[in-house]
Amino acid sequence: MQSEQGTAGQLPRLHVLDAFRALAISAVVVCHYLATWAPPGYRYNLYGFRHTYPSWLGWGALGVQFFFIISGFVIFMTLERCDHLFEFWFRRFARLYPAYITAMVVTFIVANEFGPREFSSTRADFFIGLAFLAPFISGTRFIDQVYWSLVVELQFYFLIGLIYVVASGRFVAAWVIFVSVGLACWIAGTRGGLHVFKSLADRAFLLPYLPQFTLGIAFYHLYCKREASWRALAVTAVLTYVIVAGNAPPAWHAAHVVMVALFLLFLWGRLGWLAIPPLTFLGEISYSLYLIHAYVGITLISLFTRHMGAPDLLAAFGAALVCVGLAYGLTKGVEFPAKRALLDWARSHVSVAARFPSLAFTPAVPQKPTEERA
Repeated sequence: MQSEQGTAGQLPRLHVLDAFRALAISAVVVCHYLATWAPPGYRYNLYGFRHTYPSWLGWGALGVQFFFIISGFVIFMTLERCDHLFEFWFRRFARLYPAYITAMVVTFIVANEFGPREFSSTRADFFIGLAFLAPFISGTRFIDQVYWSLVVELQFYFLIGLIYVVASGRFVAAWVIFVSVGLACWIAGTRGGLHVFKSLADRAFLLPYLPQFTLGIAFYHLYCKREASWRALAVTAVLTYVIVAGNAPPAWHAAHVVMVALFLLFLWGRLGWLAIPPLTFLGEISYSLYLIHAYVGITLISLFTRHMGAPDLLAAFGAALVCVGLAYGLTKGVEFPAKRALLDWARSHVSVAARFPSLAFTPAVPQKPTEERA
């Protein structure tokens, strides 16, 4: 496998993307700490709050969709920096899995020992969750409900890697065909009454999230000034969004307009001022914070309000600070060093290119310099 340093280690970092990650995780945390687990959205008040907060804060969950757009951008960049399909997949594994396992252990213990019964899970749930199979095995619960998006991300990595290697230099055409087939299945399922096709579109083609992933890929092509590719991908993303999410509430559409506007401003060089240290710090730990913030944080909020008498917002802020600290430790103590160790091991012991030459990537079109962060 190619070196994680080399080119990437010498190139400037896209700090604005870290700021975007910070905005996305902040929206998700606010949603989960003030709106998700209390009326009117949920029948019980798991926080122990004395007050009810606006239900529109629940729209902060759309930060996950922003993460999907960012992921489309960065993952295609990563593909073009890899030489082989297995190298790409292993890089994603090394990046995500060690922190995921650690966060699962912490969340499993905290939620089952101190959390409400709604957060409880079994050992079977834990081991099934290790394989990211919770959505596919009936009766299984996520160790933390936010982990659903990791399953989506992993499916995206699997699909885009396969399409990239099979397309052999014609990725854009292959991706448009893939999305079109998914749309055909979705239309057959929703408008033709063939429900099996709807399930196929949702589960196999990830159609509910393809507009965001495709838009992120399109933005990367615009970033590299590949005009024809960018237009084809953008049109595909917009058409898919209109067909799949056209009936969504106005707030859903407004949030996506903001996301698109932010990315365009970034690509036009207008958002350099956004890359301030507090946001870039939060963006750097955003993955670990996403993994650890929900059930652990809400359990802490309940402890602060019910047992310490803390005011609502102070309890939420205190839980956020604790989780930021945990996320920093997880990032610096597990995520980064484990990734380096796994990639070092792979460089010394794995030579998949020689064993599977048919899965080697076609050399990419030269792109702008940047650094991987997904």
